[in-house]
Amino acid sequence: MSTRTSRWWRLLAVLLAFTLVAAACGGDDDDEGGSASASEPAEESSASASEPADESSGSASEPAEEMDEDMDEEMDEDMDDMSGAIISDDCPIHDPADGTTIDLMGWEFPVTAEYANEFEDCNEGSNLTVNVQLLASDAAQDQITLDLGTGSPEFEIVHVTNSTVGTHAENLVDLAPFIEMYRDEFGLDDIPAAMWEAGTVDGRVLGVPIISNTMHFFYNQRILDENGVTPPTTFAEVIEACGVLSAAGFDDPFNMNFSAGWSNELEFSSIIKSLGGDILNDDNTPAFNSPEGLAAVEQMLAVRDACTSNAGRTFSIDDSEAALRAGELPMASIWASRAAAMDDEEVSLVVGEIAFAPSLFTEAGSLRNGTAFVDLYAIPAGTSVDPEIIFQVLMAATDLESQNAAAAHAAVSRLSASNDAGPRNNGALATSVAEGVGARSKSPALPLAQGPLGEELLEVLQNDADPATALANAEERYIEEATAAGFI
Repeated sequence: MSTRTSRWWRLLAVLLAFTLVAAACGGDDDDEGGSASASEPAEESSASASEPADESSGSASEPAEEMDEDMDEEMDEDMDDMSGAIISDDCPIHDPADGTTIDLMGWEFPVTAEYANEFEDCNEGSNLTVNVQLLASDAAQDQITLDLGTGSPEFEIVHVTNSTVGTHAENLVDLAPFIEMYRDEFGLDDIPAAMWEAGTVDGRVLGVPIISNTMHFFYNQRILDENGVTPPTTFAEVIEACGVLSAAGFDDPFNMNFSAGWSNELEFSSIIKSLGGDILNDDNTPAFNSPEGLAAVEQMLAVRDACTSNAGRTFSIDDSEAALRAGELPMASIWASRAAAMDDEEVSLVVGEIAFAPSLFTEAGSLRNGTAFVDLYAIPAGTSVDPEIIFQVLMAATDLESQNAAAAHAAVSRLSASNDAGPRNNGALATSVAEGVGARSKSPALPLAQGPLGEELLEVLQNDADPATALANAEERYIEEATAAGFI
C-alpha cells in the first residue's frame, strides 16, 4: 500500500563515515557513538558523533576539524536532498523525497470531518498523498482492531481514545522521541500534560491528542419554558419532566442511546461509577455484577420506560442529534462534540434554542455520570512508512492553525486554540469532566468485559431480559474469556 522512503540512508552513510574518521583520530567510545548515530534524531546524532574528534589532540586535531567542517557541509547538502520544499502554509512540512501514501481510519463526527480537511491540505505536495476514511464509530473501531491485529497494518494513522489505547498499546508506535524532536517547532507544550497522559501507557506516549469529549445534557430551552419545566439535574428530575412533556404530546421527551450494545455499556459504565461501583477491580476480576451494577441497570430501565417510545429506543447518536436540531426532541444525553451543529443555520431549525448543562447526577449526592474522553491519532507499529514522516503529517493536521479551525466544532487539545464560531457548551463540558466519573480504565482486559456487558444490556433494554440474569451471564462470559487470556 505505502512505500517506505529511503531518505535516511544517505545521512546514515555520512554519519558512518564520520564515525570512522573520529575513531581513526583516537576516539574511545566507538560502540556507544555508533549506536547513538543509528537510533537517535539526526541533529542529536551529528553532535554525539563529533565529540571524539573534538577531544582528539596533537597533529590530528586540525585535520579532524577540517573534516568536521566538510562533513557538516555535506550533511547539510544531504538533508536538503532528502526532502522537498515546504508543502504549503496549510501543511508546513517538507514534501517527502519519495512517493509516500498515508491512509487514516477513523470515525466521523463534525470535528473529525474538519481534521480530514486539514489532512487534505497535505495533498498539495508532489510526493505525498493522504487518504482519510471516516466511518460510523462501531464500524471504524472494528476496522482498526482488525487491522492492528495483523502486524502489517494497512492504515498509517488510526483514531483511538483514552479508553481504547490500552487495548491497542502493543500495536502502536511510541511517539515520545518525535514529540521531543518537534516540541518547539510545533508548540507541543500548548497541549497540556493531562491530555498527553490520556494516551500514555506504561510510559509510552501512543497518541497525539485532538479533542476532549464527554456526554452531557442538552435541552431545548423554549420547549421547557413553554411547558413550565425546570431543567433537570438528576435522573429522578428527568423522569418527572418526561411526565409533563409526554402529557404535552412529545413521544420522546428525553433520549439516551439505547440502540446498540456499546452505547448501553457506555451509559451503564458511567452510571455504575457515579454510584461508587466499577466495571473491573484492580486485579481485573469483574466488579459490575454488584448492587451498584443492578441499580445502574434499573435506573436505565426507569428512564427508558418514562421517556422513550419504541422508536426512540432505537435512536442512534446521529438520530438524537438530528431530532434535537429539528426541535422534535426536548432533552438528551449526547456527546459534547455534537453541540456545534445545534447552532449551524444550514442544518438546525433551533439555532440559539438549545441550552447545555453538565452531565446529570444519577442521584442527589452522586458524581455526574459523564465519562472523560480524549480522542487521539496514533501510528500503528509495523507500518511500511517511516513513522517520522507520519508524525510530521500529524503535526501539520493538528497544529495551532488546524486546531483553530477544529475549535469551531469541539473542545480541542491545544490551550491557545480558539474560534469565535465555536460551540457554546465548553463550560458544561468542563464541569462534566471536573465533577464526573473520570476516564475509563486502560486495562487491556476491559474490552473482554465490554462485549458481553453490551450484548446482555441490549437484551435487557430492547427485549426486557431480566437485569440480574443479564449481569450474571455477562460476568460468567467475562471470567471465561479473561481467564483464557491470562488476565485473571
